[in-house]
Amino acid sequence: MNTRKILAGMPASFPASVRESDRPLYLMMNLETGCPLRCLKCAQPGQGRQVGTPLTLAKRERIIEVAAQCGVKALVIIGAGEPSTPQNFSAFVRPVIETAHRHSLLTVMFTTALGINREQAIFYRDHGVTIVVSLDSLLPETYRKLTGNGNLAHTLQNIAVLREVYHNTAREEGGVRTVRLGINCTIQRPNVGELEQIREFSNSDMLFVANAPMPAGRFAVYANWDETVGDANLDRFNKLAREMSDTGGHSSIAEGACSYFNRGITVDVDGQFLSCGYAAASAEFLGNIEEPTLEAMMDHYHRVRGGYHAWCQSAGRQPSCPLRDPDYQGFLLHLRR
Repeated sequence: MNTRKILAGMPASFPASVRESDRPLYLMMNLETGCPLRCLKCAQPGQGRQVGTPLTLAKRERIIEVAAQCGVKALVIIGAGEPSTPQNFSAFVRPVIETAHRHSLLTVMFTTALGINREQAIFYRDHGVTIVVSLDSLLPETYRKLTGNGNLAHTLQNIAVLREVYHNTAREEGGVRTVRLGINCTIQRPNVGELEQIREFSNSDMLFVANAPMPAGRFAVYANWDETVGDANLDRFNKLAREMSDTGGHSSIAEGACSYFNRGITVDVDGQFLSCGYAAASAEFLGNIEEPTLEAMMDHYHRVRGGYHAWCQSAGRQPSCPLRDPDYQGFLLHLRR
């Protein structure tokens, strides 16, 4: 029997009663975590709007507490940068993960692994954290080009630390292997020939996700998009993402959509509600979480979810990621009231 790999924190990793409920599964939080890398693909959360004063830790702790009351099962940290640098980990990331853990939430954290050491890895393992590492090449020069200034040898060393610390954390049952480490590769012209090798690198202990490019942030700059993607390649890259990913799409794909937004609540650095962590333009319509109440958070959840399904019905199709869709503006219009 073939073993299917899933990631702890994916919708498929939760019981059917949770998946089939009308409750949110995810709380996405952007944190003020700067990043020394200059990845061409970076969607740069927050770009395009004036971000206000960052939330206090006390306010974030309250948001997590109320999210748990809403039924949320996992905190998702995409960061507005790199969460694992020593300063970012100590000041922002560690406290919110500890809070999530106290409220029995898993954490799914996306990272370049830039600052991960053994101490951090043990903390993540022991606090229910699933780690998804951005790895767009196994060739040093290509990796440096795509990240701006990244050091592949350093990244691979830190991935090795994660693999050692997370050894024996995978669980197998009924032909399903649930792992707590993943590789996230964004398909680009310089790395499209490496996808099979990067997938093989993920082995049995890391889930492999190949993502289609997202035209936001640095990728929205024409020169970067043309150099690394090109409009003529987009359909092919989308097809490759579906074929190559262990998930058949995004890391959280379910019901034909990315569950981080379709089954989630998203709060930006300053408390602004967003449709997803990368969707700065949606801030115009969704308001700020002035007071973290069950009613406010559930209202936001149903508004984004309802807007998405209304958009799909209007368009006569179901895009898995609004931000990657040519009619993204149509989605934003459906968020208005």
